[in-house]
Amino acid sequence: MSEIVMSLRDPLRTAVGTVSFRYQLTRQWRQRDDPSLLTVIMLNPSIADALQDDRTVRRCISLADAAGADGLRVVNLFALRSTDPEGLKAVTDAVGPENDDYILDATRTSTTMVAAWGAHAFARARAQQVFEVLHREGVNLQCWGTTKDGHPRHPLYVHSSTPLVSWSPPAA
Repeated sequence: MSEIVMSLRDPLRTAVGTVSFRYQLTRQWRQRDDPSLLTVIMLNPSIADALQDDRTVRRCISLADAAGADGLRVVNLFALRSTDPEGLKAVTDAVGPENDDYILDATRTSTTMVAAWGAHAFARARAQQVFEVLHREGVNLQCWGTTKDGHPRHPLYVHSSTPLVSWSPPAA
């Protein structure tokens, strides 16, 4: 069962997950009754949690703030915590039992949904699956530009002035 962990120093920093899976990470820097949240869908969680940001989360915060959002929510194609994305290929269920529920929940509470998992051939089928679910929900998925093969660029490889554009998966 997942648990919500909040930072006691800053209640606007939360993480939802288990020891093995992180389903959602939230950072809010402007407190409002109805905050504008930008959700970033990345490949998989690394070390960031309710208390600690990693380099990618810090970059996402910067990009979301520049886009005018009051906060950031991070969900992932795969919820398995791993510092090595290639390691996901060896795991039977890297998606995680609750992951799709958290991705869908993000569509209901976010102003903007951004694809940002980078180019990983092994993730293509999962990215297509998530895109189709979001498309059925009426979500206009955005990205900060694409790779040469049409995959959404990872936040660490995006210039701070890069605008959000609509995204759909490249043809197979």
